[in-house]
Amino acid sequence: MATVLVLARPARADEEPPVRLRYPPSSVRTPVLAGGIVVAGGAYAAGAACASTWDDVPGAGVLLVPVVGPWISLAELGCAPDDPGCDAALVLRTVLTVLDGLAQAGGLGLALEGAFMTTEAVETDPSEKAGLTPAPLLGPHFAGVGLLGRF
Repeated sequence: MATVLVLARPARADEEPPVRLRYPPSSVRTPVLAGGIVVAGGAYAAGAACASTWDDVPGAGVLLVPVVGPWISLAELGCAPDDPGCDAALVLRTVLTVLDGLAQAGGLGLALEGAFMTTEAVETDPSEKAGLTPAPLLGPHFAGVGLLGRF
């Protein structure tokens, strides 16, 4: 069992309480959008690779249609004409097709969330903006002035 110790100093009466955001900051929009595109694109690429590899299997060609292709393919799944006893393979293909459809739909939903989500700009302290600040440099054999940059 792990023990976590949190130390916090009590707030002073003249301090403002921390700002609570109602929505996520606008900086999360791009990672959410990119994550959705990567998930949907990866799932689509896997389905398209299977469709081009096993083009003689019934229902495989429809996997080239993004997002709805796996769901249409479920209605057409079957055994290849030269492989009538493919019950185990058919079950596996059905499971993988459903997972592919769920991943594509989930990735699309995540990308749409990233594109249209409500965000809130975080107010920054003017002293925290980009710029240069002079700072002393002290060492055992030297002394001087340098610049600290914030970007």
